Amino acid sequence: MLKDALIYDARGNPIRQHHKVNSRDWDEIRDWSNRVYMPYRVAPTGAAATPASTMHSARVGRIIVTRFAYGIPVRVQDWSEDAGNAVVLTTIAGNARHAATARQFEDTGIGESFVADCSRIDHLIDFDPDHLQLNLTIPHAVLEQACRDWLGFVPGDALWQHKCRIGGRARPGSR
Repeated sequence: MLKDALIYDARGNPIRQHHKVNSRDWDEIRDWSNRVYMPYRVAPTGAAATPASTMHSARVGRIIVTRFAYGIPVRVQDWSEDAGNAVVLTTIAGNARHAATARQFEDTGIGESFVADCSRIDHLIDFDPDHLQLNLTIPHAVLEQACRDWLGFVPGDALWQHKCRIGGRARPGSR
């Protein structure tokens, strides 16, 4: 179901992007990702050092939806807390390994997501060379307002600092 997300509309027509969608240039990729996610540090982890990135995005209200891959194995860390964003990272191809805690990692395969509020905590992810993500970037202020509207209060740090894998089938040893 997600394999064509942000590529084709409901009628099967290509969705036009207003930015470059493929790049092998780290500076172009960094500029795009800083705008749609937030500043963070990324480095290749395998033999290949040149990315073969695919970058698609759409804005839905204050939320940005992206379809993104580096095309090589990478480690992503040091997300900007000052940007004030949370991310929902859904794997649609390949695998991602997320640091749930300092000692525990959660893998997300196809159809599984990982949620982290990068405005409150740092997050570390290793992407394999075949990874492809469909992601939501949500301003923390939007989440707080939703809590006020739905719950009548804003939860404390225990909620915002919790990172977790959601979706998919339960696996032995997973939370």
